[in-house]
Amino acid sequence: MPPSNRKTVAEKLITIVSKEASKIPDFRKRINEDSIPLHDAIMSGLAVMHLKYPSLLQFDRDCVKKPDKLRNLKSLYRVGQVPCDTYLREMLDPIETRYFRKFFTRLFAFV
Repeated sequence: MPPSNRKTVAEKLITIVSKEASKIPDFRKRINEDSIPLHDAIMSGLAVMHLKYPSLLQFDRDCVKKPDKLRNLKSLYRVGQVPCDTYLREMLDPIETRYFRKFFTRLFAFV
């Protein structure tokens, strides 16, 4: 298989999380065309943990100041828009933990 068609284990796991993240209902009352999709916030949160950022603020700064990091984030984690650190908290905190259980079920089944 050519290298371009091979997916690493990490990429496969990120794909599983991305699919599950897209199924979580958006709790926000007002969503307009400028709103950052909930999927993007969830995947950005995963990137913060996976890439071992010391803080959301540092993650935010890197995404703004380092275009290459932003490109990698968008391609690997399938993030269209990256929320700022405050907005990321506001979007992720209200999500009930029950929605994340499916992530673990699917990930453990993969392994």
